[in-house]
Amino acid sequence: TQNLKVLVYYWMPRFGCKKTNNSDELYDMVATYFDKSMSSILLNISQNGAIGVNSYSGVAIFKPFVSNSDKIITEKTEKLEREGKTIVLVSEGNRLMGVIAISDKIKSEAKDAVAMLQTLGVQSVMLTGDNQHTASYVANSLGITKAYGSLLPDEKVGKVEEMKKEYGTVAMVGDGVNDAPSLALANVGIAMASKGSDVAIETADIALMNENLLNIPAIVKLGSRTVRTVMKYILG
Repeated sequence: TQNLKVLVYYWMPRFGCKKTNNSDELYDMVATYFDKSMSSILLNISQNGAIGVNSYSGVAIFKPFVSNSDKIITEKTEKLEREGKTIVLVSEGNRLMGVIAISDKIKSEAKDAVAMLQTLGVQSVMLTGDNQHTASYVANSLGITKAYGSLLPDEKVGKVEEMKKEYGTVAMVGDGVNDAPSLALANVGIAMASKGSDVAIETADIALMNENLLNIPAIVKLGSRTVRTVMKYILG
């Protein structure tokens, strides 16, 4: 209960909930958090931690630490990162109490979209601000052979410049403010507009009005067909 109280202390204040050592009250408080936090659902709560799932962003897991050994903490956090999770450390004063491991939910159509692009002769490369362990895990899950993690916006731009030199033509897909410079530099910028930032949408050449990733290979097919048709009428 002591470890889980820290979870409540850091997650619950926005809802005006008090700290408690009572297990029943604790359960109600954590359940309230998950209920009010973007359609999250509490799956389990015990002395070993709490597990919840969020219908939009994925899964959040709280794991209490039984030791403050730097080596053990590093091993545990790196293990979670290699499983594709983003790590948030939780402390009380100077004592490290646990870690919140957050994993994004991979879209069901993502792997098919990558495979279709490969069939069309398009190599997919992942550029992300998430750590390299997470980037590699997600990339391997989707069949992407190149993944670059822990990138700042200007570092994403640098990778796009490198790929333009290597491949000639580069399309960039993004939805955030941090993606805008890369969208502008790419030969073709594609923004996921349904939940994308205004600057990304305004910067991109193409704005997709829903988040179905299968629209991306469809764009490639449509573009190729359009070019063939234009060339046919120009050259006769």
